[in-house]
Amino acid sequence: MSEPKKILLLGSNGQLGKSFKEELANNNFNYRCFAKAELDILDYDSIHSALNKFKPDFVINCIAYTNVTKAEKEKLVADKINSSCLKNLILGCNLNNAMLVHFSTDYVFDGKKNGLYSETDNTNPLNIYGQTKLKGEKIIEKYANKFIIIRTSWLFSAYKNNFVSTIFNELQSSNEISIVSDQYGTPTFAGDLAKSTLSILLDKNIFQKLGLYHFGGTPSCSWYEFASEINKQMLELNIITQSNQIKKINSSQYNDSIMRPKNSGLNSFKICSTFNLKQCNWANSLSKVLMILK
Repeated sequence: MSEPKKILLLGSNGQLGKSFKEELANNNFNYRCFAKAELDILDYDSIHSALNKFKPDFVINCIAYTNVTKAEKEKLVADKINSSCLKNLILGCNLNNAMLVHFSTDYVFDGKKNGLYSETDNTNPLNIYGQTKLKGEKIIEKYANKFIIIRTSWLFSAYKNNFVSTIFNELQSSNEISIVSDQYGTPTFAGDLAKSTLSILLDKNIFQKLGLYHFGGTPSCSWYEFASEINKQMLELNIITQSNQIKKINSSQYNDSIMRPKNSGLNSFKICSTFNLKQCNWANSLSKVLMILK
């Protein structure tokens, strides 16, 4: 029987990192987890020491600067975390013959396409967050010996600070909420992304399938439609007893100066066909999350 694959997980206290920890505990992996505060991704010596001691087969990087609004004012910090510091991580991976698994975003696109974005579509980020994430992708593609980059969209989970947890709380405390109806994406349950990623790492031909992939839930929807489904399922689960009014607004009415893509839905055909995955229906995954939040 072969030895279990060794995985080093970075950013284990974020919503995606926590989802990976759950999945790793339920699978036959030899793994080590580091929260952002436990291992400084900006410091090469810290990265190299962790890699050199553990000798992982795979490094899963869940560390990212994801606050789209704050990134506009904290460009240098966002750039360090999302792009420039990746050179430290890449060098450590290359020296230890480890494969880097990195996550990027639908916000590398400008949202002008009709339909879902594929990996070959041109990128054109509208904001600092998207720009720094795209820069990070290009650094990995240029310098990493072995890597997989997975772009994802509208990530949600039972952990705090995401759209589902926010709407869950709003619907219990407000009579009316206003939700943007003219921005579309592919909501993705963090647990589905973590589980699918780990199954990819078990592929015996993984090193012939390196590169860039998209992973998003199905079907595409607007923020308004997403919120409406949350409202519907909360009623069915008796979390709320009467339907709160969800008011449609255009993005121009939303009190936010940040430019965001009108359509950033991701086409997951390539990753599903390459690794024999089934695309996940986000509404089914949503019910799991609401049961936990309940």
